[in-house]
Amino acid sequence: ATADGQEAALNSGYSFVRFEGYVYPEPRAGTVPLKLYYSDALKENFTFATTTSETNARNSGYRFVRVEGYAFPAGADPKRDPKDDAVAPGLSRAQRSTYFLNAPVVIQYSGLPGNAQDWITVSKRGDPDNTYGKWEYTGGKTSGTITIPAGLAPGDYEVRVYFNWPSGGFNVQSRTTFSVGNRAQERIDDIVLPSNLARPTRASYAANEAITIQYSELPGNAQDWITVVRRGDPDNTQGLWQYTSGKRSGTFSLPNGLAPGEYEVRVFFDWPKGGYTVQSRTTFTVTAGAEPGTYDNPAGTLEGTLTGN
Repeated sequence: ATADGQEAALNSGYSFVRFEGYVYPEPRAGTVPLKLYYSDALKENFTFATTTSETNARNSGYRFVRVEGYAFPAGADPKRDPKDDAVAPGLSRAQRSTYFLNAPVVIQYSGLPGNAQDWITVSKRGDPDNTYGKWEYTGGKTSGTITIPAGLAPGDYEVRVYFNWPSGGFNVQSRTTFSVGNRAQERIDDIVLPSNLARPTRASYAANEAITIQYSELPGNAQDWITVVRRGDPDNTQGLWQYTSGKRSGTFSLPNGLAPGEYEVRVFFDWPKGGYTVQSRTTFTVTAGAEPGTYDNPAGTLEGTLTGN
């Protein structure tokens, strides 16, 4: 579904057969990301748009490559106004399926209609729909994040979206679930973070070699930001960083490369509100071989270029 994908297919000896359908280049209300994964062992691609397929792909050794576009799920009516749907599953969700006791909980939302009093709440799973637990108005935003910094007590929870209070009443427009365990976080390795929000195009680079970072599926806040730091550095280490300026996907480059070592790409949401809560981390290596590139950056900004949408 992308120019890169078409070029790769043609270069590998594939020929065009037919159009299977059409996808949007940017998210639209009611659509889901169409993701491309690749197996280095099997030398084959896997494209899908469901969480079940993504889990199966990862368990089978496939790695994330890119988002090909955005499509409506099977059975969805593209002409239907999402506000008419009884319950949509994907308007809002917790960033993780399970959290540690009292760990910050981050809720990501997108595709909302943009009413000043659309609102999102986190309630105990099974509570009546007029139970609003911890809640927040979106203030007219169609996408963004909500953070519960002190976390929640152990239990099963539900993220619920409501439109246009009070006229929308307690009609749930979207619901997704997550859990909070009864054990506190002991070390950073305890947390399994998503690795597909931002990653380098390769797992290894030579010193002084230009490095490209790809990112996708960010919430679109003006001050979402991505940084490259030494692996093992504290989460409040800024390293080489850049705001995404509201872009949900794109690339940025470090044209001068880095010194040899182990590095980590980290994603943070909505500074300063989101704090130093890492939303995604992916590692890569820089090996010796060329003159070392620049790592230290007193100004705290990325020495590179940023593109995206």
